Amino acid sequence: MAEFVQSELEAYGINPSLLIENALVRGGVSAGIVMVITWNLAQAGAFEAIARLCRQTLEHAGMECLHVDCGGEHRLKRSYIRQALSMSCLGIVLVGVPGDVPDPDDELLSAIAPAIETGVPVVLAMPWANSLPLPRGAAAIGWDIDAAAGMVIDFLVDSGHEEIGIFRGPNDPAHVRRYQGMDAALQRRGITPRPDLVAWASDEPDDVSDLARVLHEATAIVAPPSVLWATARAFYNTALQWPTDVSVVTMGHSLFTPKMGMRPFTYATLPIGKVSRGAAHLLMTLAQANGSSYGQEYVIYGASSMSITHAEDGSVGPPARERQQVMFTVS
Repeated sequence: MAEFVQSELEAYGINPSLLIENALVRGGVSAGIVMVITWNLAQAGAFEAIARLCRQTLEHAGMECLHVDCGGEHRLKRSYIRQALSMSCLGIVLVGVPGDVPDPDDELLSAIAPAIETGVPVVLAMPWANSLPLPRGAAAIGWDIDAAAGMVIDFLVDSGHEEIGIFRGPNDPAHVRRYQGMDAALQRRGITPRPDLVAWASDEPDDVSDLARVLHEATAIVAPPSVLWATARAFYNTALQWPTDVSVVTMGHSLFTPKMGMRPFTYATLPIGKVSRGAAHLLMTLAQANGSSYGQEYVIYGASSMSITHAEDGSVGPPARERQQVMFTVS
């Protein structure tokens, strides 16, 4: 296989040795192993795409990446960190990995403490990491989750919706900050959040009864990317359609937002590419500094880096009752 790749590169006039040399010195960091840890790829949403792009960026810089999945288990998170230390990894990237209850922040910091103490840099790629008191040798990168939540709520309210349902995933590490931002956005627009319009997706893929209940009561739904497949099934089971009967909006990206039905999902575009590449560059910077001249770093992308995609041709329209009133007046 290596000989085949070399011959193909030479056929295009590219000297393979130049690529190898360039990869080893790019970024000023010698080649090494980086462990990329994700929380739960079974319901990954944005974090699978971030981990993949981050890994590709690191590999392009000449590093070897070991990508592991916690499967939603905090004990595996700690086990993988110990494994990274035993392998003398150059660094660790945690993508969407939360802390454990009752104090998630303290638990997450204690989990990465062995790596920091031994001089192995850690980068946290997650929206809520800017609230953590990071130690030297650690960095956090993500987006303003409150701004993203407020953007989708404002878009729905501007479209005429007030009865807005919220779908929540069964294993959603960002749910606390995300839904706090939604409640704050609703209250800012003079709408009282309704607990009866909140539904939880089940671990069982065929059980969408709670989602279907809210579909009959709300005019619009906000669902995280990991719940969009269950959302589509709930629409199918109730013989409803988006946006004819109920509007749907999410926070996503073209890399991982599924395309189902005639109308694509409307979503607030998250800065996935910037976060992914930024996580890789932060890790290389930390590794190059060797903990001697580099402290903690926070990189948070705000509302200016986000926009509403498929605003006109997507899954959001006026409330069904308003549409029916207009049709009745015309007839």
